[in-house]
Amino acid sequence: MTTSRSGSAAVNAAVDRLSALFESVGGDRNAFTPGEVIAMWPKVLDQLKTLIETPAADAIIRDPDGQVRSPRESAIIAANRLREVATGIAPRLPIRDRATLEQHLKMRDPERLANAVTKNAANATAVAGSVGGFFVLASRSGPGLLLSIPLRVAAETLVVAVIELKMIAELHEIYDQPLEGNSTQKGTTALKLWASFRGLDISDTGGIVQTVAEIARRPTTRRAAASVTGKALGGRGLRLGAGVLGAVENRKSSFQLAEQVRTELRRGQLRSLTIIKDQD
Repeated sequence: MTTSRSGSAAVNAAVDRLSALFESVGGDRNAFTPGEVIAMWPKVLDQLKTLIETPAADAIIRDPDGQVRSPRESAIIAANRLREVATGIAPRLPIRDRATLEQHLKMRDPERLANAVTKNAANATAVAGSVGGFFVLASRSGPGLLLSIPLRVAAETLVVAVIELKMIAELHEIYDQPLEGNSTQKGTTALKLWASFRGLDISDTGGIVQTVAEIARRPTTRRAAASVTGKALGGRGLRLGAGVLGAVENRKSSFQLAEQVRTELRRGQLRSLTIIKDQD
């Protein structure tokens, strides 16, 4: 087992590679199609593996003097680096303005545009949940399984966060309430908004550990529920069931997030109209 690096150089390298990956698919006409999400998944997982320098089936990291860190210490290190990666990627994520969205999606009505952006994002996060659920249960059984889950959960969380924060920023563009600043600042603001809507303080390491731990419990639920429908098909049926449940969970969650954001933006439009009317 290799020893861990100090973090900054490893994080910067991961941010560069992952940003390039997300930039390559996040600004195109469809932005994160199911096929693109599936193709990027092993690359994201590989970068996170490299970042924490531990095999996928291990959750124990050795410190520089060779002593084994506890799972709790390892979780804190992983959470810190995941936060650094997310905050590094966010400013570089391509956010399409309304004109670009209208051109890409071939429509001008804001509600239809918002529906399309939301649907695309929900489909993409559903695929992330499906792949994540499948790979969680594709891990070897026994105690090592539970230790291998956080890395895959981290990959799913990162992919979902990137897709959803991009969705948040583009919904603001659609409703003529763009996030302030240049493209870099918009991405950072979108990440903060995403964290706020998700009830997560990205500056709090303990909160991130707790959040990842909470998300890590979902595969256990997926396993129990999937076993009901997958017994007749054996292991493949179990993994398929877990993947389906992961997709359903993520899709529903993304739609709920989008509705929260759109409700706030509609209120903002109404306030603006009221102010204009009062001025008249």
